[in-house]
Amino acid sequence: MTPQLKFYTTVAFLLSSLFGAIGCVSVSIKAPQTTKARDFLFEKPAQPFEDLKTSSADHAWQNSKTGNTLAILTECNSQDPSLEFLQNENLNALSDLEIQATKKMTHQGHQALETDAEGTVDGIRLKVRLVTIKNNSCSYLLTYVGRHNSFSQDIFAFEKLRKGFQLQ
Repeated sequence: MTPQLKFYTTVAFLLSSLFGAIGCVSVSIKAPQTTKARDFLFEKPAQPFEDLKTSSADHAWQNSKTGNTLAILTECNSQDPSLEFLQNENLNALSDLEIQATKKMTHQGHQALETDAEGTVDGIRLKVRLVTIKNNSCSYLLTYVGRHNSFSQDIFAFEKLRKGFQLQ
C-alpha cells in the first residue's frame, strides 16, 4: 500500500470513528432515535477538495493533493449532551490524544466549542480541528482532519467552511 493510499484509508477510518462515536452506547441502554438536521446551509469547498462518499457524515470533502479532509456531521435526538461530552466522544478515535486548545464560543448566537487536537491512527500522526455547535436538540460537528505536516495547507478551507456554515 502506498503511503498516500494508507493516509486516505487512515483518514476514512478516523472519519468513520468520529462520526460513529456519538451513537456508541452500552449494550444495556437503548440507543436514542437520531435524525440528521436539515436546518443549515454551507458553501461547498472549492477545488482541490472533492466530494468524499461516506455514510456517516452529512457532507465530506477531501483534498486530492494532501488527503486533508473537511466534513459536516449533524445529529438530532431527545438527549442534550454537553459540548464537552460531544467533543470527547468525537476525539476517542485518536490514540495518543493531545488536546492543544479548547475554547468556548458562539456561532450565530449558539453555544459552540472549538478544539484543536493531535493524535495517531494506524501510526499516522494527525491534527484535528473540531467545531461543535448546539441548537435545540441538534448538534453540528464541523471537522478538519489532516496529516501533522500538511495541516496548515488547508486550514483556510476549513475556516471558510465554518464562516459560511449557517443555521436557519
